[in-house]
Amino acid sequence: MRWARGRRLIKPRGGWRGGGGGDLRKFHTDWYRPNNAVLVVAGNVPQDQALAKIKEIFESIPAGKLPARPEYSFQPVKPEKLNIETDLPYGMAAITFRFPGFDSPDFAAAQVLADVLASRRGDIYGLVPDGKALMASFSYETLPRSGLGYAIAGYPAGAKGEDLLQQLRTILSAEITNGFPADLVEAAKRREIASAEFQRNSVSGLAMEWSSAVAVEGRNSPQDDVEAMRRVTVADVNRVAKQLLNMDHAVSAILTPQPSGKAVSTKSFGGAESFASGESKGVKLPAWAESAMSGWRCPSLR
Repeated sequence: MRWARGRRLIKPRGGWRGGGGGDLRKFHTDWYRPNNAVLVVAGNVPQDQALAKIKEIFESIPAGKLPARPEYSFQPVKPEKLNIETDLPYGMAAITFRFPGFDSPDFAAAQVLADVLASRRGDIYGLVPDGKALMASFSYETLPRSGLGYAIAGYPAGAKGEDLLQQLRTILSAEITNGFPADLVEAAKRREIASAEFQRNSVSGLAMEWSSAVAVEGRNSPQDDVEAMRRVTVADVNRVAKQLLNMDHAVSAILTPQPSGKAVSTKSFGGAESFASGESKGVKLPAWAESAMSGWRCPSLR
């Protein structure tokens, strides 16, 4: 339902930077402070004993001054069309839109909208049984201040990606004009609420729900999202659809299959990607790790 269900690793502008982990150390020093942390305890635990143990472990750690968080000033999305070759054996057509972030009052309505657009009873997925696409769906990825909604469909090599892209545009434009059926909106709401409830069926799922709600979304509890979802109406979904599914502020793309038989390049939009560290010297282990590792012996291969 939230960030935890659709996590993505976002590459920083300019690509990943190597150089010995200095950036990681600085990030840890700047942000890993008790006054910037949320501790979630889930399960059938004695509350008083748990709180006492938490204080024993963490209370002595000093608070720290946190860096100023960056300000965001989003400008209107400039329409753009990308044509890209891909080593995939099939092509892809996609239309992407800026969607609300967690902090938007329209987050719940946008989530329901995305679920309606992704419905197997909807017209986007209908491209598949009609034989016009290999796959088709709508997805919504969310960050605190902004999100990304995108319609995507696959087509076989040799077919025209432009035709499929135009069909996606036609479907989305018709949805805006005609509005969405009340039964699909209610089904999407039930799905979202059920997903949240199912997460609570395990200790790990319950902990993730609370962590995501409090630390990522800034809610008081996961129930805040559930209640917001219950309040979403068909009118809300139609309203945000007209605001968000605006072709004048969309980026579309056609990925044309051109199999080369070669390994897929790691080069991407931000430049070369590397996770290699520049450090080659040994690192001294902390005492507890040194003690644990000292008794290990490599088994003989004879």
